[in-house]
Amino acid sequence: MSEFEAQEFSGGDPVKPEREGLPPGYRMRADPHYVELLSSGARGGGDRSARGEARGDTRTGPREADITSPARVTRERRIFAHLVEEIAAIESAATMLGGDASALTRRVSLDLIKAQSARVSWLLRAQSIVAGVAPELEPRSRQVATLVAQLRDRLAAECRLAGVSLQTATESNATVTVDDGAIALGVTGAFMALLPLMAGVEGASIRIEAIVEQDGDEDDLQAIEVSQDVVPLSATARQRFFDADWHERPGGWLAATGAAVAAATAERMGGRAALNAGARRGCTIRIGFA
Repeated sequence: MSEFEAQEFSGGDPVKPEREGLPPGYRMRADPHYVELLSSGARGGGDRSARGEARGDTRTGPREADITSPARVTRERRIFAHLVEEIAAIESAATMLGGDASALTRRVSLDLIKAQSARVSWLLRAQSIVAGVAPELEPRSRQVATLVAQLRDRLAAECRLAGVSLQTATESNATVTVDDGAIALGVTGAFMALLPLMAGVEGASIRIEAIVEQDGDEDDLQAIEVSQDVVPLSATARQRFFDADWHERPGGWLAATGAAVAAATAERMGGRAALNAGARRGCTIRIGFA
């Protein structure tokens, strides 16, 4: 990526502020330490849902990865190494809870544990969906407001640590039938793809919104949108955003994995993911289910 494109993608090169209460030397996951390159062949996927097959969907889904391919072996080693680092960070944060730690240090330590534990859980499930071995969907009746609240709670600690505000919205009190675990996996992937763009940008925020429409006598969750409105995207970023092999982006291979997971989740649920650029700045990842 050229210097010009990098500045356009990340909104310039602001100085990342120190987060009060973080342990000395603590590095956020958008830092260079966390942006190792992901080898080629990262994007895999499962079968399309019966809903997508029934309507004769001809979209090209993720390719199944060869379990013996060097690319997949390399990717899995990188993920394993990253998981080891995350677990070590959890242990380190846990030690900060004891002794004479201040109230602020305790709060930050708990956020570290929550954020990194959620990251470990997400990455393990993300590996399954991109490799095409994710479990079958298990739809159940869920209130949309409750679903959005759970997404907010899952990502709140990560946002606090990154200094990014998190907003959620839904105008519906509808009850829908969905696999909330799969939705959480995809939305977290979109979040992971966007968060590194805003590293060090003061006043940055991420918004999560559920889109519900009436389908006959039933409410239908059409999409969940994850958006930011401060960082412009270059033409290259818009074209290659969901490309799991494009790791020359803020956040590196982890952000690329997040984007690929968002796309794979949408396709698995019979829809597709799309990236819509803002009129002047920002962008929206729409994870569509229809």
